[in-house]
Amino acid sequence: MNPRLFIGPMSKEIVDAVIDYPEPLGLIPSRRQVDYESGYVNGWNTETFCQYVRSRTDNVLLVRDHCGPNQGYHIDNGIESFLIDCQHFDVIHIDPFKRFRAIKDAVSETLKFIRMGLQVNPNISFEIGTEEAIKPLPPEKLSSFLHRIYASTAEEEKDSIVYCVIQSGTALRENKN
Repeated sequence: MNPRLFIGPMSKEIVDAVIDYPEPLGLIPSRRQVDYESGYVNGWNTETFCQYVRSRTDNVLLVRDHCGPNQGYHIDNGIESFLIDCQHFDVIHIDPFKRFRAIKDAVSETLKFIRMGLQVNPNISFEIGTEEAIKPLPPEKLSSFLHRIYASTAEEEKDSIVYCVIQSGTALRENKN
């Protein structure tokens, strides 16, 4: 399945609309929306959210957005949430940039998460990188990040990386794009 559109599940009604849509779509909750203990969307945790969607359709790709340190409501290393995510989501966006600002540190943390994830679920896929609101990555820094990641990964690790966040210069500021 390769959906062309990913929807943030802001409410149960949005999730139900995605489930009922006749074409493949993706649901991409942040840790604040749905996390291993709770979230603001319908009181779901990771397991109950994924079970709800999967019990109603196989036409929705489940993607965790911004998994990693300090991405939830609390300062944390992100590992507990990540390990549970690996059991339930199809794709996980690894984003260590809230805690690790230097490229070399973000590379190391991304590789650590990829390797942990593949031990939990050898079929899990990953998105890597971050968005401009967390850490601007101009093309040369993104290129350095990707080069370092791919230079340090085995083939099965490379194959598990299916998406990369590309900064396109769009951002909402004061209700303007």
